[in-house]
Amino acid sequence: MTQEIISLIEISRICENLTVITLKEYLNLYASEIEDYYEVSVQVFEETDKRVSVMCLVDLEPEDTKNRRKKSPGRRAGLERRLKYRHRYSYQNPMNRIHGYLILEECETADNALKISVICSSLFSPSRGVGTDLMNITLAVSKLLGYSDVILEVGNEYSQAPDSESEDEEEEEEYYEDEEEEELYGLMETLSHEFWRKCMRYQGPKSRPYYNIDQEYIEAMLHGYFVGDKNDKDENEEDEGYEDICDIIESESEDDTTEPGECEYGGYWYKKAIESQLSLIAFYEKFGFVEDKKQRKHFGSTPYPCYRKHLTHSAL
Repeated sequence: MTQEIISLIEISRICENLTVITLKEYLNLYASEIEDYYEVSVQVFEETDKRVSVMCLVDLEPEDTKNRRKKSPGRRAGLERRLKYRHRYSYQNPMNRIHGYLILEECETADNALKISVICSSLFSPSRGVGTDLMNITLAVSKLLGYSDVILEVGNEYSQAPDSESEDEEEEEEYYEDEEEEELYGLMETLSHEFWRKCMRYQGPKSRPYYNIDQEYIEAMLHGYFVGDKNDKDENEEDEGYEDICDIIESESEDDTTEPGECEYGGYWYKKAIESQLSLIAFYEKFGFVEDKKQRKHFGSTPYPCYRKHLTHSAL
């Protein structure tokens, strides 16, 4: 995905004050601010052809606090609260200029399909309609590039049952080929944390912080965007194992009398996932996404609810 392709998108926008740019273009524009604020090194990036693309909705205008959801706390509030406000809302933190972002991937398990790996409107953005703009941008880009389908999964905390979570592995010592590679990995760690922070929502009567995805997942996506595919061997092994799981699930689905296991697609944890994400699913359905119960395994072995939208292309 390049800035040239993005410039060809023609759709009506809700957040007309925000500009659609690639993540690399954003980093090129605000490199010095990011380096000063986060104390990381930002190199000059060129658009390259990778399987992963990242697009952002960015406010390019100067700082404007009039339309902020929260007013800046006064001096009496204390230094800690003022710093917290600056980090979450002020453009002194250049990452706050990103009001929403998309991570898209070419789908290797389905013909001519594009995957939405992450679609996120920032919790700290004062703009309304960011999610709608992001989805409309996705569908417009997909049609422009000739994809026939768009696929996504509904992230949640239930699809992977508690007893199926893997134990923490020992951390391996990082090895970098050179200083530039080490700096890039440091930048990706910072970006993944800030992108993950934007995904936070509050849930339940106690308004507890809740994340649909984890930072490691976002960091892996950013690795694909900046560097390329990572750990191909491990991914292939996972895919092979998941094919076995899907074969079992599909063979069971042919028999209507067979109930899926509690950790399988359609089972107990799947139903809990659906219940917890009804509003998000309704958002996807508004754009024409329907559940794809047969063609799964596009993202991994965890049975997240999978949704697909078939795109119709006008005849030339």
